[in-house]
Amino acid sequence: MVFGLELLVFGGFLYWIYQGCPGTTRGIMAVVISLFAAHAAFDGSTLALREYERARAGHVTMGVVFNKLSSIGANGSVRIRGPRSRRSRRFGTTAGYALHDEIARVILTGSLNDWVIEYRYACDAPYRCTGRDFVPEALWRRLHVDQNVNVRQARSETRSARLDENPQRAAAAVHLSIAAVLLLVAAVVSGRLTAMRPRGYLTAAAVVTAVEPVTYRDDAKRWRVRFAYFDPHGAPQESADEVATAGWKPGDGCVAVFRPERPDVATFRPRPAA
Repeated sequence: MVFGLELLVFGGFLYWIYQGCPGTTRGIMAVVISLFAAHAAFDGSTLALREYERARAGHVTMGVVFNKLSSIGANGSVRIRGPRSRRSRRFGTTAGYALHDEIARVILTGSLNDWVIEYRYACDAPYRCTGRDFVPEALWRRLHVDQNVNVRQARSETRSARLDENPQRAAAAVHLSIAAVLLLVAAVVSGRLTAMRPRGYLTAAAVVTAVEPVTYRDDAKRWRVRFAYFDPHGAPQESADEVATAGWKPGDGCVAVFRPERPDVATFRPRPAA
């Protein structure tokens, strides 16, 4: 239900983004960025829901560390960062190296290095399950191969878990934040965000072309002033406005105030005193 709603929301957002500049390079770029955002949002929301279930109705089982990996090759571990052609087949095809994963780890640890613990634990399957966690450096250095560890698993999980000492709430929050930032970038690239931003008013020097008296039922007198001016594109425009002060005559200088999208509808203003 939740994932169906996410799919619907992102489908609508992609359509809205693409319609901002369909068929253009900007539109295609915005869609690509939105897809990265959708991936980060899906992973973040999935992780957040899983962490909620682990904390609310999860259980802890015994596990054992069988391997330690890092991206710096310390303590005899395997180097896992670098060009994809040099990366082991295992790490080149498994989860954890998406763009938002890498960014989230840098934000959470302040380091470009990856620290990985691989472990086995008992589960409902006929064989022992295995897990692989990206952990903080301090936890990575404290754990050793063949050391017993506590593994936390939600009741609905069958093939996934995490180390009990490695909560993922912060990672889920960072993934969702990255998704929000990418969506904002996509909106800016597509031009949709700029289109939604309220635009200011422009002014142009104008000249009064006609003045007509206007009388209302309460005998209050006003004057309709017609004035001409040029818009920012150099096109001649003419508009009219009512004023309560007499004395205006054709040929007098004034100022036209208008929105950029409607230069043909302007408000009359006296010219500022020199």
